[in-house]
Amino acid sequence: METLPIVGNKAQSFIMLPNFERRKKNRMALRWPVFLNRIGDTRSIESKTENLSSQGFYCISTEPFAPGERLECVLSSPPADWDDDATLRLLCLVQVMRVEAMGLDSSFGLAVKIEDFAVSGRDRGYETLPEQSRLVGNGR
Repeated sequence: METLPIVGNKAQSFIMLPNFERRKKNRMALRWPVFLNRIGDTRSIESKTENLSSQGFYCISTEPFAPGERLECVLSSPPADWDDDATLRLLCLVQVMRVEAMGLDSSFGLAVKIEDFAVSGRDRGYETLPEQSRLVGNGR
């Protein structure tokens, strides 16, 4: 709820207005490394998430991706304190939902929706998307 002052002749009072949130899922302020790739392109754009939910994330990119564009990405958790090799990697197919110019420094805010993912890590035995195009080839 947002508080707004009401100013009148008497003492100042306040009203509560609801905050209207577009997101369906809560986002956590997590700064996880993410590598973004256009489908079929080997060049990765390195970034960090600003926030993350089960359905998507927001990050800052030096590349101006287009709304609606589909990307492959690798989202990595920071290493666990007790085991540097325990990094979790999510290999994702995402869709760019919103792009925001960030000002004079040639960076762009990207809001992306996670369409599909696979989990990778030391115990999973693979470091790239299994059958890399499998996620894309499912008609998504």
